[in-house]
Amino acid sequence: PVFVYGTTNSPISAKNMADKLEFIRAAHKDDVIIAVDASLGDEEGGVVVRRDGVCPAAVRGRRKRFGDVGILGVVAPNGDDALMNLMAADFDFVDKLAASVANAIIGVIA
Repeated sequence: PVFVYGTTNSPISAKNMADKLEFIRAAHKDDVIIAVDASLGDEEGGVVVRRDGVCPAAVRGRRKRFGDVGILGVVAPNGDDALMNLMAADFDFVDKLAASVANAIIGVIA
């Protein structure tokens, strides 16, 4: 009973983010939007839930929030080069963390 945008095979990235977010806002005006994003933090593997969405591409300095609820999966530690740390995150670890977050969302909405 939900729509999912942004997957491994069809990601929402810096290149298509503006158009995708505009579409999602228009298509789901009255719906609660749960935005999930990867993040850097102190505790790798941690999950942070926010009541004010996420900042997609915050690592690139963008600070505009998206979503009514934000879920951040911490995939790598903070460091001097945030973008490189994010890109160097272990894919298997990220995949398992994403599956855990997806299962938690399913458990809440099902």
